[in-house]
This record gives sequence, C-alpha cells and structure tokens, in this order.
Amino acid sequence: MLRFASAALCALLLAPAAQAQVASPQVLCGSMGALAVSVMQNRQYGVSRADMLALAPEEGEEVQVFRALISEAYSVPIQETRLGRESVIDGFRKAIEASCIQTIRGIT
Repeated sequence: MLRFASAALCALLLAPAAQAQVASPQVLCGSMGALAVSVMQNRQYGVSRADMLALAPEEGEEVQVFRALISEAYSVPIQETRLGRESVIDGFRKAIEASCIQTIRGIT
C-alpha cells in the first residue's frame, strides 16, 4: 500500500513538474514526506480515521493517494511515549520519501 501511495502521488506531482521543468525529485518527495508527517502525527495523537478521511479531497487522483497514506498510517499502533511517536512519525516520513525517490528514478 505504501508503494501505491508513493507511486500515485509521485505521478500526480510529476505531471505538472515535467511540463514546467522546475521541481527536483527532492522537492517533490519532500512535499510528499511533509504530507506523510501530517497524516502520521494525526494518527499518533489520536485523530480518528473518520476525521482524517473527511479531510480527503472529494474527487480526483489525490483521493486515492490521501486514503492510501491514511490507511498505511492507521495500520501503525499509537505509541505510548513522545519519543516513540516521534520515531514512528520520522520513520514514516523517511519511508514515504525513499519510496517516492525510488519511484521517480523508475519513471525517469
């Protein structure tokens, strides 16, 4: 699921970037990592899945990407300590960014 979310979001981000030729993979994947952090922070601090899904766009390819990130984040248990939560959040960001970079390398 993580790979799907990353691939789908990369495709969405790359389409306009390919036309404009302005954004690097690091910038695009950094943006994806920032979204991953937001989703996992909400998960780790108790925001319900229903509330997160309510934030998803109603149409477009972004819906699938956002839902895939939510699904992946909500498969991770809430950590008991602040340090544990920070570790899970950072690990999720790194995994999403790494998958994004790998996907872009496969596309280009």
